[in-house]
Amino acid sequence: MSSESKIPIEPKYVLDDNNSEVSRLNTQYLFFKTSFDYIVPPVVNVAHLSRVIDVAAGTGAWALDFVSRPDVRDRDVQVFACDISTAKFPQADKPDVNKITFFQHDVTKPFPDEMLGTFDLVNMNYLGFGLTVQGWPLALQNLRDLLKPGGHLILRDGDPFLFTHENPPPLEGQEHDIVTYTQGKSALATINRLYSGWALQQGFVLGLSYHMQKMLQDASLPVLSSLRVLVPHGNYCMSHKGLHGSPLSEYTAFSLQSFSQVINVLSLALMEAGCLELGDGTLIADEEERLALVKELQDFAEGGILFLLSEWVVVRPLGS
Repeated sequence: MSSESKIPIEPKYVLDDNNSEVSRLNTQYLFFKTSFDYIVPPVVNVAHLSRVIDVAAGTGAWALDFVSRPDVRDRDVQVFACDISTAKFPQADKPDVNKITFFQHDVTKPFPDEMLGTFDLVNMNYLGFGLTVQGWPLALQNLRDLLKPGGHLILRDGDPFLFTHENPPPLEGQEHDIVTYTQGKSALATINRLYSGWALQQGFVLGLSYHMQKMLQDASLPVLSSLRVLVPHGNYCMSHKGLHGSPLSEYTAFSLQSFSQVINVLSLALMEAGCLELGDGTLIADEEERLALVKELQDFAEGGILFLLSEWVVVRPLGS
């Protein structure tokens, strides 16, 4: 059996399913929402929506935000939310939870027959560290099957690389130069080795911002609109704004806390797998050395780093 065939279609979530992680994900949702400056892209007419589902919903933050909109809450809109795990779903006594039908479902598996072809809008966010190369085609087909002809699918996701003002991402439509990103002894190269190393180990797609167009084309999902947003972390939050000018300074501390948590988890996982390396190829196998590396990367990130998020709005063609 090849190493590729051993990669799981749906890998294990590496962060904890506890209250702290729920809080982190809810704040991350607000942070990323402020970066885009909207819940639903302008190309989607919310007034025409009557049946909506949030897939891989996590804490249900998007669905809860959606049902609280003034142009939704006073109408009879059916809203569903599903995830492979129910561990992070909101408690029943949380406001607006009773307006959403929550259920457990793995997006790489077909949805119930009674749901197929019934949704005006399907939303799925941030599964770049959740779906493998093999899992994405299955997921996209299952999402397509949920849509009515003419229905819209919103996808948002990131790449396993970080950037700075001096080391920006490639232009839209250009592939990532992974070798350049990960070579050398700089803190940024080390960060990118951690992110991309974990992604490779799990079988994730390296660079959804580039590869998603072809993946959607293969799934017969024409793209109506797409855009990219650079989300700042650390001190960059003081100067960067959302897509339409919203300030991001309130997320300075959170962005560093979240980055530190992810870096800590990824570095530990790679060390345990014997894959945590310095720029000169030296393996780190000692916990004290690992923690020193994490501290170095935290200090670097405090000065400012950038995370690339992409959004695609696609449609199921009429007559399909």
